[in-house]
Amino acid sequence: MKLKKIMFPIFAITMLFFITSCSYVNDFINNIGNNTNISSSTNTITTKQVDKKYTVIWVNDDGTELKKVENVKSDSIPSYDLDVPTKKDDEKYQYTFNKWVETKDEENNIITYTASYNRLSKINSEIKDWGYVHLQSYENKAQLISLYDDMNLLCKDFYEGKTESNQVNVNGEIQYTVGENIEYTSYNLSTDEAASVYSCIMLDHPEYYFSMGAIMGSSTQTISEGGIVVDTIVKNFINVSIHEEYKSKEVRLEYLNKINEYVSTVSNLVKLETDNVKKVKYIHDYIINNAKYAFKEDGTTPDDSSYAHNILGIIINKKGVCESYSELFQLLLIKNGINCVKVTGEAITNGNPEDHAWNYAEVDGSWYAFDVTWDDPVSSSGKDTITHKYFGKGSKNQDFMNSHIPATQGDMTYRADYLYTLPVLSEDNINYLYLI
Repeated sequence: MKLKKIMFPIFAITMLFFITSCSYVNDFINNIGNNTNISSSTNTITTKQVDKKYTVIWVNDDGTELKKVENVKSDSIPSYDLDVPTKKDDEKYQYTFNKWVETKDEENNIITYTASYNRLSKINSEIKDWGYVHLQSYENKAQLISLYDDMNLLCKDFYEGKTESNQVNVNGEIQYTVGENIEYTSYNLSTDEAASVYSCIMLDHPEYYFSMGAIMGSSTQTISEGGIVVDTIVKNFINVSIHEEYKSKEVRLEYLNKINEYVSTVSNLVKLETDNVKKVKYIHDYIINNAKYAFKEDGTTPDDSSYAHNILGIIINKKGVCESYSELFQLLLIKNGINCVKVTGEAITNGNPEDHAWNYAEVDGSWYAFDVTWDDPVSSSGKDTITHKYFGKGSKNQDFMNSHIPATQGDMTYRADYLYTLPVLSEDNINYLYLI
């Protein structure tokens, strides 16, 4: 897929698009059934079952034996009557006893009950807008943050249905924006700096589904004295262009209610979990179990409808492309107290690179990579499937790192000089196998 380049205006109105198309992995799963013919004879053989006796052992999760009873019949297993087992807290988690997990060794006549524990995460990271933090690393951070705050308030009010859209003429074409233009020259910022602020806002706020790019332009005013031009004043402005279907305040208020309802439903379920890994896995699985990848009618080409590329795709229509998956994952994690950023770049499938979006999330103080889209493969039978192949991967995971190439600052192919610096990933994968 040819990558889109961004052109910038000189004294003109131009659209600045940040578009991520999406590659998708079709994992075909073939289920092979084994047919077995069973025949039976007419003779009936009666056998007497000899009561087996077992050795019953209770152990802590580290293997420490807590209690042992021998010569126990299977129908008269005694209860555990000692003190409730405990597990020492560590720097990340507090542990409370959950239940006994039974395993039976018929060959050696041993029944083992192993203590299992609930984990309460002790690390609750402060939620950060990663783009906002990135802008604070520059010398002129005060000007950058000031524009960020003003543009973000403009978008927030528009998202909440407090303001009307504004109609503008862009090179002879009617477009719609979130409101009045913001003159970024008054912030002493360059065109590139203003564009970077816009990009950071959109990357920080997946709820701004309505945006289709930034409109940047300029106006020129001449000052004359006695018919002679003595001064020329150039004012540069920026605004957020929106898809026409979102220009109506009534439509946006309806979407706002549906988004809030969706987020509330998931959050009410997630809040029952005390373990941050469980929270992330629940959200990951919930999205996949309630969404499908959005294709055009041919069934192979990714849908290019606006909804398929934002959170409304999955929330409203239960289908979307990688941007819908990654932005919804980001939104739900942030709403549930877990830092998450959207990552854009290239995905490599069968040696072919395509634009793609995935996520980095901070879980218990460490950052990991997630690709919810690729964990929602399409089976040959059309049956919904779910995997965790791209769940919580660290920087040493070559399968993930070799197939997901993030865009980096200064890479003009992606106009990625407008991207924030990404968090540093943990070297190791997240531990989620204990949840399965």
